[in-house]
Amino acid sequence: MKKSKISDKKFDRFNRSRLGQIGLLMTLIIVLAGAIIIFIFIGKFTSNNRLEQAINTCRFSVLSQTATELAPTATGAKSPFDLHCDRRFITFKGTEADIGLSPENTEPMKVVYEGKQVKKFTKMNEDVAYQVLAEELRICKFEFADGKIELFPNNDNLFAGDQVCYVCSEITFDSDTVDQAEYNNLKKYTMDTTYSDAQVKYYAYLTENNFAGLPMWSQATLPADDAGSDMKIDTSKKYVVYVSEYVPEKIINYKEITGKREANIDVSVRSVDDINKNCDVQAN
Repeated sequence: MKKSKISDKKFDRFNRSRLGQIGLLMTLIIVLAGAIIIFIFIGKFTSNNRLEQAINTCRFSVLSQTATELAPTATGAKSPFDLHCDRRFITFKGTEADIGLSPENTEPMKVVYEGKQVKKFTKMNEDVAYQVLAEELRICKFEFADGKIELFPNNDNLFAGDQVCYVCSEITFDSDTVDQAEYNNLKKYTMDTTYSDAQVKYYAYLTENNFAGLPMWSQATLPADDAGSDMKIDTSKKYVVYVSEYVPEKIINYKEITGKREANIDVSVRSVDDINKNCDVQAN
């Protein structure tokens, strides 16, 4: 009987501990849900900051999925949160670059032209394209937690064995106002250009290692003759900046057996035609 009482006490302590963990998790979920709602609300009603709010909301939703990850439910979902990431739409025109969260609602963005920040420039050129593309790559990497965590935990079963892509931005060149041209020096631009007061080069930031220990912008680190390294920008095509992750098969638990991660994640810029070749699934 004494043994039974001791066991009962241990069981009670275990239950209390378990309930405490669940209570803490529920509190975290409520706080995160409230924060996401606030982000979304502010983003919709503060027009001047809506692009910045959309970026922060996306990153926060990515981090929230990981922070609230549990054992999978019957649907396979591990977190009560889904990604909330808006696609950015950019159109290069003859004398401006427009940006917005929908193709129908855009406004001129500031770019550096002949040493000055302007919303209107004299003529479209490759430097204008490079700075916008480099910045979109930076934003995409930032939104998805700099590649430091695995994505799509709620869809592990659905996406197993697939290269899953999430488009951050679409870039279009207006054929009526932009001359047809090819720009071939995006990588060099990122190696020569800084993006912050700390004087961090785009290339250094974009090629930081992801959770798998590989360069996040792997596209830029491949040999020039590798088909995957192609970053030639043809103004007659539409481009996308996107993050992609390989979701490993779950039949064999590779991570437990080897102690290594099989998944991988990177950020890229490619034409719409090429993304269709490189992605098994487009998640948005």
